[in-house]
Amino acid sequence: KTVRRSKKYHAHDEANSAKVGDTVWIEECPPISKNMRWTLVQHA
Repeated sequence: KTVRRSKKYHAHDEANSAKVGDTVWIEECPPISKNMRWTLVQHA
């Protein structure tokens, strides 16, 4: 049985390279803003 799950995160994308619907890798970082505690590592 395969179960797929997804969740939306507010992640900082400094280069603004990711588009809506892209699959990306993110990692936790110190808070950048009120809701942003993740940063983009790799754009898959």
